[in-house]
Amino acid sequence: MDGFFFGQWFYAIQVGLFGLLKAAETIGEAALVQYATDSMSVMAQYHDYALWDAQQFGVPSLIPRAGQLEELDPCGAAGMMLLESYERTKEAAMLPVIQRLAEAVMNVVPRMADGTFYRKETMWADDLFMSCPFLVRMGRFTGDARYYDEVIRQAAGFHHRLWMQDKQLYAHIYFPHEGINSGVPWGRGNGWMLLALTEILLHLACEHPEREPVLAKFKELAEGIATYQADSGLWHQVLDERDSYEETSCTAMFIVSIARGIRYGWLDSGFLACVHRGWDGLLNRCVDHEGNVYGVCLGSGCSMHASYYFDIPTYINDDHGTGIVLLAASEMCELAKWQLHALT
Repeated sequence: MDGFFFGQWFYAIQVGLFGLLKAAETIGEAALVQYATDSMSVMAQYHDYALWDAQQFGVPSLIPRAGQLEELDPCGAAGMMLLESYERTKEAAMLPVIQRLAEAVMNVVPRMADGTFYRKETMWADDLFMSCPFLVRMGRFTGDARYYDEVIRQAAGFHHRLWMQDKQLYAHIYFPHEGINSGVPWGRGNGWMLLALTEILLHLACEHPEREPVLAKFKELAEGIATYQADSGLWHQVLDERDSYEETSCTAMFIVSIARGIRYGWLDSGFLACVHRGWDGLLNRCVDHEGNVYGVCLGSGCSMHASYYFDIPTYINDDHGTGIVLLAASEMCELAKWQLHALT
């Protein structure tokens, strides 16, 4: 438990563990699968102690972010990974934690008048991912249609406020008091959106009556994103600003999502060139021979001005990107199998 990534309740690390889990299963590394599930197991085992610790002393000494579940950041990614881990381990200690997270998302997180999640002063594209991949898994896990209905509601609410038809991209931020969005298509913000839509499509039943609108949103966004790909194969920090730096995490998210789209028939094979260019660019420019990942934008705030995003620095092996790159590697392996099967 001395490691920075092990047993830490933080959304970027949960997404990182998700990428590690999928990559480890792709290459058959059982020890790394266990590392990911053990990390979630520790958080479940110490969950009640952490709450008691906070009650007694004001601040818990372990997993402090589990104490307050009043926004999506500490809920969605942790819930997703706890469900993924429970499916593999059947560890009973995870179940009450999963239920507490589900109740927080459904009943505590702030909402606008139409039920769309927000942060009171702002609404972020990021939060479609911080809610829906967990909720759609809850629907599948419990059989409770309320979770599916919630996912559909959120996809529609985020689209209504953030979609920019002229750019065929999503703005990063909506400002509810002003009733406008920022107009800035931040790369990772669009990555969160596209990736979340694939997660909904993966886990929502094919016969669900509201599946088609989600699929249409995914296709339209994928088409828009493909048009902004740089010659290097990467995508820019601000997607429609060629003077902004080329950024790793959004590139990896787009690779994951487009590769999934091709494999599951949501996108046609015309996207193959796009996804292979992206993967080649990622390997050539963003990952070295020791596996270090470069060019990942640090955690972002928000702004009405594109220039704000130009100035956010990148950091080697930042946890907003390492797991996503592993997930991209896993998806490219699956895509290669799909292509081989298609040929034979």
